[in-house]
Amino acid sequence: MTCPNCKAGNAEDARFCGVCGHTLSSTEASNPKLQATGIGEAPSLVGREIAGRYRMQAKLGEGGMGAVYKAEQISLKRTVAVKLLRPEVAGSQMLLRRFNAEAEAVAKLSHPNTVNIYDFGQDSDGTLFIAMEFIEGRSLRDVIHQEAPLPVRRSLAIAAQVAASLTDAHANQIVHRDLKPDNVMLQDRGRQRDVVRVLDFGIAKLRDENRQSQMAMTQAGDMLGTPQYMSPSRSAASTSMAAPTSTRSAACSTRW
Repeated sequence: MTCPNCKAGNAEDARFCGVCGHTLSSTEASNPKLQATGIGEAPSLVGREIAGRYRMQAKLGEGGMGAVYKAEQISLKRTVAVKLLRPEVAGSQMLLRRFNAEAEAVAKLSHPNTVNIYDFGQDSDGTLFIAMEFIEGRSLRDVIHQEAPLPVRRSLAIAAQVAASLTDAHANQIVHRDLKPDNVMLQDRGRQRDVVRVLDFGIAKLRDENRQSQMAMTQAGDMLGTPQYMSPSRSAASTSMAAPTSTRSAACSTRW
């Protein structure tokens, strides 16, 4: 595979260029079968009001749990981001508990480098939502894709702010568990460049949960996070939770 940035040759399955660090392929999990058939694509909700409080304006993105929309908070005429749980999985108790964990966890956080959550609840049709601060800026993934390699000083400044956000979360007994460039936004505020905002504690987990709660929220072999950005210890823990058979490993690799 040839790097589009520096034209260096790389292995066909490489995700980052070994010479310049440029992103070579997507880090997002996907299901090719669903993409090919269009299954799982929800109709646009632009123009819809959620819980009588938020009017959807534009779709910003979509992940494993649902879609994120730019919206207007009607009462305050304020721009917010609203995350909606996928309708087809709204009946899953595991996903509902994970969604509620996100809302509860992020609502406890208040740090300059962490996205603010304003509200969460359920629409009249059962749709679960979280309303949060709308962040103007670029994801760290986009910055890496467009500008890598970043200067050491700039990289360290970004990393220090991410660490500050996580330190505050850990002080509140919260672990992000899906930290990756897609979940780090960079803003420019006046003369201040690269102000970090850490997003999406969507699979955050309270550290003081007992083992029974953990097992209820994590099915055997269900890896919480993006495999490319998991630590070796977390990957090993996910593997150890699965049944000790080769078929389980095959199932996990197929899923991702």
